[in-house]
Amino acid sequence: MVTTNHKNEHKNGAQQMRGYWSGLLAGLLAGLSIGGLSGAAAMVLLTPHTGKGTKAAGR
Repeated sequence: MVTTNHKNEHKNGAQQMRGYWSGLLAGLLAGLSIGGLSGAAAMVLLTPHTGKGTKAAGR
């Protein structure tokens, strides 16, 4: 006769859900960090520049 321990099944299910949510949170934070850094880099590279070279290029 096969018996199962319901307490262990519940623990395993809870651990799996905790792993799922921690992985989801880690992915979300990584995506926000990469997006923020790439957006900041694009902003720095694409902003208008001041100076003689820029003024001469506009003529």
